[in-house]
Amino acid sequence: MDKRTIIAMVLSLAILIAWNAFIAPRIWPPEEEQPRPAPPAVRRPVDTTNQAAKPQPVAPAVAPQDLPADASGTQDQPPVVPEKQPDVQEATLENEYLKLKLTNVGGTITDAYLKKYDEDTTNKSPLRLLAPIAPNEHSLALRLASGQGLAERRFHVVRASEREVVYQTDLPNKLRVKKTIELPEGAYHAMVKLELMNLSGKEMQVAYRLYSAAGILPERPAYEKAKRIPLSQLGPGRIEGAVGAWGADSTIKVTRKAPGKVEDEPETVGDLTVAWAGVKNKYFSAVLKPMQDRTVLAGRISALGKTNVTSSLESRAIKLEPNGFVSDDYMFFVGPNSKELMTKPAYATFAGLHSLRWPKPVTRLFIGILHTFYGIAGNYGLAIIMLTLVVRAALHPLTRKSQKSMHAMQKLGPKMKEIKNKHKDDKKRQQMETMKLYKEHGVNPMGGCLPIILQLPILFGLFGALQSAIELRLAPFVLWMKDLSQPDALTMLPPTIPFMGGRPLNVLPIMMIVAMVLQQKFTPKPSSGDAQSEQTQKMMMWMMPIMFGFLFYGMPSGLVLYFMTSTGLGALESHLIRSHMAKLGTVPEKKDTKKKKETWVDRAARSKAARGRKLK
Repeated sequence: MDKRTIIAMVLSLAILIAWNAFIAPRIWPPEEEQPRPAPPAVRRPVDTTNQAAKPQPVAPAVAPQDLPADASGTQDQPPVVPEKQPDVQEATLENEYLKLKLTNVGGTITDAYLKKYDEDTTNKSPLRLLAPIAPNEHSLALRLASGQGLAERRFHVVRASEREVVYQTDLPNKLRVKKTIELPEGAYHAMVKLELMNLSGKEMQVAYRLYSAAGILPERPAYEKAKRIPLSQLGPGRIEGAVGAWGADSTIKVTRKAPGKVEDEPETVGDLTVAWAGVKNKYFSAVLKPMQDRTVLAGRISALGKTNVTSSLESRAIKLEPNGFVSDDYMFFVGPNSKELMTKPAYATFAGLHSLRWPKPVTRLFIGILHTFYGIAGNYGLAIIMLTLVVRAALHPLTRKSQKSMHAMQKLGPKMKEIKNKHKDDKKRQQMETMKLYKEHGVNPMGGCLPIILQLPILFGLFGALQSAIELRLAPFVLWMKDLSQPDALTMLPPTIPFMGGRPLNVLPIMMIVAMVLQQKFTPKPSSGDAQSEQTQKMMMWMMPIMFGFLFYGMPSGLVLYFMTSTGLGALESHLIRSHMAKLGTVPEKKDTKKKKETWVDRAARSKAARGRKLK
């Protein structure tokens, strides 16, 4: 084993130690319970009421900061003893697509299941998307602008059926809150009706915040779910809070925030007309949408612990006359971020959640090609390989041109070395003579780099296509590769193995490292005539595959399959190009620079020759 290989192995071990000590804890940080900050008061009033409500005289709206502490104007009255809260009652609403579990604690949704999607490759039960991640945090919880939260208050169940549950409670300030949750047939959403009635004899000022999903479960592989990690300690897993608002050009502008971005301060969107607020993971979303545009004043994204988020909608501030009431309707969507679903009229405003990575036209093109190949092969793994073949074929002219340029540079290596030795004390003259040499032989020093730069949009488009396609979720390939949207864990490593103990053994990244080493072996290296530079290139031949192996180790197996196949095809392509150019005589001959190892026979012969004897 030579010195360079030993150095490469030592550096690789150092990278592995640094990864486990510094980088991995930041990607999967331990969860600490952290209470969500209390929502601020509603920011600005709107002087209209809901037309769907019973007609009542409505006074001009007031600013939220002018709201009395109890939101009723009766703070001088003695406190009213609250009614005895009913027992905890649970209910279930279910249709073809959704299963929702409800509780009368806050009149909220505790769990949501998607019946058309399996939990993982080993568990075929419906996917659990919403769950109680933090204590007393449930979806569709209500908080009044006065600061009074109703998330822990037990509502009376007025009516319950297979498709509808009606909750109601009377607050001490004589405000009646009624919440109806209905699950229509054949829909990925529930309809929510919120009614507020003033039962006091005085005018009452009301505003509220209605929460969307109280967090969302991240996409996780089966082996990680088997560990039964507490929900509050799950990693972020590409979770984002999102608020959609109508822009001046009549399109939805989406504001996205990851958990870390709102941990210190919530993000409020109120300058535009807010259309919805929700949370999303890699493939699914839960979104709350007002059915009347004037209902909502602002949208808000706030942290839920350190690795999750919740979003909410702030209502306008209104005045209720005695016995007056207001009724606001909402849609609560829980479903996949699929293009097919987002094109339906009911969910068209959520299309921004199914965002494509840059460059979008290229990403959209490759998603279409991937679906076409799946229609032919019936397997997304084979479809990815077919897509890779098409891409490599399309890029072949650029690859061939790049390698021809590098071969030409390699052939000029001895002459460049002569120039460097001749003008080693004059760097400017050295550069001039080098450029003159390039011009005489028609070599472009950027010829090997330019084709690679031109390939970057294609590579980014492919990356976005393979990362955005929900069709890859739980899509099997062959053997142990049962989910192309997750790493291809062959087995779990024993805990006794240093650094990697208890983690999955992903095979595709290792195969990709081997393919990269082969590709670099067959790819010509442009010679600069500098021994140190050439030694650095040899070092990078070992370091680059290892670095890419670390980078891709936890990525989806569908993406790694593409890069491994592309790298393997690239190695074969380089070998064929080199063989073709060798026949044309344009490839420089390899010189055997390795020093021949002296055997004991050679030593004996040399010893006898020194003594003037012949070896018989």
